[in-house]
Amino acid sequence: MATVRSSTVGYGWKIVKKDKMKLMDPHEIIRHAPDLLKGGAAVAGAVKVTDVQRRRRQMRLRNAACLILFAILASCDKRPSGYDLPILLGSSPRDVQSILGSPDSIVKPPKDPALAGVTVDDDVKIHWYYSSGVVGSFNDDRLSEITLFTFCDYKGFLVYTGSIVHGVTLADSKSQVLQKLGKPVKIENDPIRDGDGSKPNVPVVWPSEGRYYWHFPEYTICASFLNQAQQVSDGVVWPKDGLVSIVVKR
Repeated sequence: MATVRSSTVGYGWKIVKKDKMKLMDPHEIIRHAPDLLKGGAAVAGAVKVTDVQRRRRQMRLRNAACLILFAILASCDKRPSGYDLPILLGSSPRDVQSILGSPDSIVKPPKDPALAGVTVDDDVKIHWYYSSGVVGSFNDDRLSEITLFTFCDYKGFLVYTGSIVHGVTLADSKSQVLQKLGKPVKIENDPIRDGDGSKPNVPVVWPSEGRYYWHFPEYTICASFLNQAQQVSDGVVWPKDGLVSIVVKR
């Protein structure tokens, strides 16, 4: 239908039938004004409803985008189940440094592997992070072992206080570690080195230790406990069954 405009001032057109129009005088326009206003309000209401629907649709899209992002981040997280440490095995020195900062000391393993608890290898370097309480062994520039000590007399060395694996911390007792990790797959006990083995609560300087092992799909845990009380210094004694260290390795 073609658009028709009135050339008569004060008059308008209204549709009577399809393709037919009738000239409407001003009084009729005024009489029909409420209906025209209602139509305008309906249009405005439709616009408002459309805006609300659009905002709701945008909100749904944002929520869906957030869920997708969380799913992507979860799939990218390489942290093994139950693993709570801030650094991952297999990381490069640069990756570890970005989290713990620069190491305070980098040394080669000592020549006595039994004493150090590590295998002597020319490609192994031990990085000490004093402020984090972490000792990391790197083999071919990849983190292969993490050692956490309950005590170290190096100046500035702080004991790690966070969760290690499955909620285990260095403040846990032997019974708490066993409760959290379950039955160990292997136990190694050192022979009594000196003192009276029949009196394990009598402190000695070099006590016997027991190492308890747990195997998980992506890492192995070794927790060392005292089989005898240890005389650390004058007036300082570590009790029997005290936790010495926890090692996390592949």
